[in-house]
Amino acid sequence: MWTEFFLEWTMFGATLKTLMRKRGWLKVPPYYYAPGAPKM
Repeated sequence: MWTEFFLEWTMFGATLKTLMRKRGWLKVPPYYYAPGAPKM
């Protein structure tokens, strides 16, 4: 029972997150480069 509930909420959260990202409500920060890390 708990597994079904958890699965349902994770599916809902995943679709909500992609929708929010697509509409611009959720900003994805740029990739972090640590200071002093070698450049590729």
